[in-house]
Amino acid sequence: MQIRPDGGALATLLLPFGIVLDSGVTPNIDDQPPLKPVRFRTCLPNGCIALLPVDASTLGKLRTGSRLNLKVIADGGNALGFQVSLQGFSAAADRVAALAVR
Repeated sequence: MQIRPDGGALATLLLPFGIVLDSGVTPNIDDQPPLKPVRFRTCLPNGCIALLPVDASTLGKLRTGSRLNLKVIADGGNALGFQVSLQGFSAAADRVAALAVR
């Protein structure tokens, strides 16, 4: 994650192979409405990368949330979801911001 000067961030998501790349990934926090879907940027030997721009308001929701849900479409056409725990996210984001100042 990169913290931006405007209080937002840019998060890097790494997802496994076997998904429809054109559909992108749709994130949401806990049971809140989904965020705007993001397209995959590229694939590497360990998975496919999407960059998720996060505004300051959404970053606040990530800090107080319990899980980030990522929805993709599997190669067979079925919806597939991944849950990422947000436990420790606030401390990690604070550390990234502190290191960026140096």
